[in-house]
Amino acid sequence: KANISGRVNVDYHWIGGIAESHLMSVLVSYGAVFVMASLLFRSIVGGLMASLPVGFSILVIYAVMGFKGIWLGIGTSMFAAIAIGLSVDFAIHTLDRLKEVLRADHDDSITAGIRKVFHSTGRALWFNLLAVGLGFGVLLTSQVPPLVNFGLLVSLAVSIAFVVSLVVLP
Repeated sequence: KANISGRVNVDYHWIGGIAESHLMSVLVSYGAVFVMASLLFRSIVGGLMASLPVGFSILVIYAVMGFKGIWLGIGTSMFAAIAIGLSVDFAIHTLDRLKEVLRADHDDSITAGIRKVFHSTGRALWFNLLAVGLGFGVLLTSQVPPLVNFGLLVSLAVSIAFVVSLVVLP
């Protein structure tokens, strides 16, 4: 009688577990972002709007993974979770500032309010994008392919969230 053991057997079962649970964990994380944003803005619409850049980021990550042939594995399974955590910041900052500006200036139009948001919060979001995007982008210089993929996907996710937060949300 023989039993399969060793690193190959462990990896086989880990990958199987990741494949079975990954979609559910991403959906639960995305749902948690929606619930927390809905509570923060006291609005389901606010929660949906805050979730929009996160959703785009996740879709882009998986599209790039498919296009580049990056397989879902132990290391790559965390890309979406990190992208969710980093991407939601842009939406929350944009929506919170937009809400504050529109509430304070009743005489201004929505377009004038959006311009005010771009002048103040847009600049802060730009520096946030540079810090996070370039921070993870440094990994593109690595000689280790999983680190290169990690840096590429996280930087891309943050960039997509930035663009969607400043173009689509207003």
